[in-house]
Amino acid sequence: MRALPLLVPLLLALAGFTAEAAEVDAVPDGGTVVLRDLGPVRLAGIEPAPSPAARKELAELALGRDVAVEPVTTDRHRRLHAHLRRADGLWLQAEMLRRGLARVFTTPDDRARAREMLAIEAAAREAGRGAWAHPAWTVRTPRTAWRFLDSYQLVEGRVVSAERVRSEVFLNFDADRKKDFTVRIDAEALRLWRAAGLDPLGLEGARIRVRGWLRSWNGPFIDASHPEQVERLP
Repeated sequence: MRALPLLVPLLLALAGFTAEAAEVDAVPDGGTVVLRDLGPVRLAGIEPAPSPAARKELAELALGRDVAVEPVTTDRHRRLHAHLRRADGLWLQAEMLRRGLARVFTTPDDRARAREMLAIEAAAREAGRGAWAHPAWTVRTPRTAWRFLDSYQLVEGRVVSAERVRSEVFLNFDADRKKDFTVRIDAEALRLWRAAGLDPLGLEGARIRVRGWLRSWNGPFIDASHPEQVERLP
């Protein structure tokens, strides 16, 4: 019978089922809860702050409470990723973002609530709440991005040029294409941009904020797999 809880999250996600009143038995970290009879569930769409405070506050919000489960997807560890609401209506993701103890981290499969979550995150960031007061969560610039390779970051800057190269679009932040910070949007991602009625080529000259994993390829770059990773700034 111990295998059953491991299968339930996958079956729930595949069926699009919403489970009501699942009790939170444990909170192992700031982005995970363990639900009775369902096992571990990741809070979809967010990355928790890497601090004991995030786990402590999530435990205060959720431990011992019943939550409604809205499955989104499963990961390679077969953990369910879901949005969770308490019986009183409190959306756990929103509250963690509001307190500055999480930041938005969506995927192509988990982006339906991205804009709403980004707005909540922005208010916490501007107020310097929680982890936003720590240098580890400072928003980077195109010139400093190279220092933070192989980590999830937010980068703000002005797009110097936007160009299509075969089936991909590149947003360049400097004239030196071999060293500058770049955002790459591949063919699969472009389909999502078009479906949203957006054209990344129109971002030339615009100030943007982009979030994602910083990698190295002719300078630091981020793969924008879905349009919600990129925010146009005033």
